[in-house]
Amino acid sequence: MPVANKKWFKQTSELSTDLAKKLSTSSFGIGALDTLENLGWDGKSVAAIGLELTPDNRRVKRSQFLLLGALSKEPVGLAANKLFPDADPAITLSITIPEGTAFRFNGGTMSSDLLPCESYKHFFAKAGNIIFPTDWAANKIGETSMRAVCHLDKASNTGTGPKPKTTLLLFPRSAEEMNLLSDSTQSPAWPGIRILQVTSEFFPKMPSWKDPICPLLLLGGMYHDAPHLPSLADIRFNIAATMKSARLPTACTSSNSLARQWNKALSDIDRLEKEPTITWPEAE
Repeated sequence: MPVANKKWFKQTSELSTDLAKKLSTSSFGIGALDTLENLGWDGKSVAAIGLELTPDNRRVKRSQFLLLGALSKEPVGLAANKLFPDADPAITLSITIPEGTAFRFNGGTMSSDLLPCESYKHFFAKAGNIIFPTDWAANKIGETSMRAVCHLDKASNTGTGPKPKTTLLLFPRSAEEMNLLSDSTQSPAWPGIRILQVTSEFFPKMPSWKDPICPLLLLGGMYHDAPHLPSLADIRFNIAATMKSARLPTACTSSNSLARQWNKALSDIDRLEKEPTITWPEAE
């Protein structure tokens, strides 16, 4: 399996105090947005890695993938029977794609937690008339949930280097129902209907940091009390641990293919898990 070319990894010096102060954030949520805006982010779709440090700031405690910004300015529409096979073909589902920050990657992987339908605007309609939730059962439609699955774009060894690619998958069950269905629904390979694909950039881009990903830092203790920073090796190891977790999504385009793939997933999810075309290199 090809890995990201070593030519993109040019950082040789340790993380400086000045750079660390610029990369420090108060959280991996709203705080990260503020930090990135201070570094020149324009609100477009980007990905980042956040590193939470130990209380003495000497080591990385955990790493977390972050997806931020506008993934799509336009709503996505699809026939409801792609998800719910018994629905009238005339019924449509319209979804306003949420901001990247809506997706949380709490498991330390490149696959997000399930996003419940309460977290994104959507509606079913037929002949221009909205179908309200009280009538969903009668129309053989129901709740949905969503996930972002990210990995390196297959062109990451060309141009300006590694780029993150995001696929949004939609599922014909609520997040709660998905969790009750099987433990395998936590896998990035759990099949869903693909509703969006976006290739973006890693951010921030700092002149003094020569590796593809310059991480955000969540300090474990106040810097004046613990004036230490993790080593370059520790930073690279933890970034690689997250990036190497990437797996390809199992993207379907119809309810028939979704049903077939769900049967496979329930039987053996491991056989659906596949590595991306380009993977992140190992780090000692």
